[in-house]
Amino acid sequence: MIGMKFQITVGKEENLIYWNNREYFGFGLGSHGRFENQRYSNEEKMDKYIEKLSSGNIPVNERNFLSLEDNIFESVMLGFRLCKGISISDIDESYGVSILEYYDEEIKRFKREGMLEIEDGRIFLNERGLDISNYILAHFMK
Repeated sequence: MIGMKFQITVGKEENLIYWNNREYFGFGLGSHGRFENQRYSNEEKMDKYIEKLSSGNIPVNERNFLSLEDNIFESVMLGFRLCKGISISDIDESYGVSILEYYDEEIKRFKREGMLEIEDGRIFLNERGLDISNYILAHFMK
């Protein structure tokens, strides 16, 4: 499959936190969270989960630290899955970089090719771009 043609149009507020690349906590076996530039997953096996909690530890199984580049890309990747796309000012303020400069070549290319649009301070994939979103996103990876 070259692209995934789906968008999140309606969802509960906690789902939008994920899709807007905001921090969230995962509680329970095998749950995932994102906090302070880290993505983590909790223990999946009950005995290990309880053992860590009983000894006063957080039951985290795996932790990945996210770089600035990781955070920017994840915001773009997740934002392109939303109908409203990405808020230019939100990215600029959250990461201290201009997304229009950071992804200058990519944005210009896919806008020129009729797959990406910029309107009302937002960048988003149009229907043509959504058809090949994975292909487009591969070009945004740095």
